[in-house]
Amino acid sequence: MSEPGGAERILQGEEDAQEGEAGSLTADPFAAALAINAVETGASLDPVAASFLIEQTRLVKIQIKHFEHERVLAIDAALRKKFSDRMRLTLQVIATSIAVCAFLWLVLIVWGAVTSEAVVVEPFDTPPTLTASGLSGKVIAADFLDKLQNLQAQTREIQKAVRTSSAWASD
Repeated sequence: MSEPGGAERILQGEEDAQEGEAGSLTADPFAAALAINAVETGASLDPVAASFLIEQTRLVKIQIKHFEHERVLAIDAALRKKFSDRMRLTLQVIATSIAVCAFLWLVLIVWGAVTSEAVVVEPFDTPPTLTASGLSGKVIAADFLDKLQNLQAQTREIQKAVRTSSAWASD
């Protein structure tokens, strides 16, 4: 027996290619066997077999063209998916950033309201007798705020005095 060479090696390689790659392009095994047999024997091909091989060659070229077209479409689809994934990720990052900023803004507003020491006194309506004597709601509210600020200033002075003196200085 001869070593696997020539026709056997080519046919075996085709089978390996068919097993290794799903959907790979291969010729008809019968056409391949005819061509290999003609090459090994050196005989001329029968005209019917030659036309069959020509037809097989044409079909393989069509398959190659179709494969190339599908490859280009697959690459385009992969690029579109990559772009879509990047856009989706970008929009998610933007949406998350906006949500985090809104949450922090809300937390700052609530924190400011909780820790605020400001007092708001809005002007109010006064009876006509007080308004006639010049004491409108704005004047009374402003006078109340002035007295409140004086009281606050006195409280701060007392707090400073307590902080600066030590426990051992007083009886």
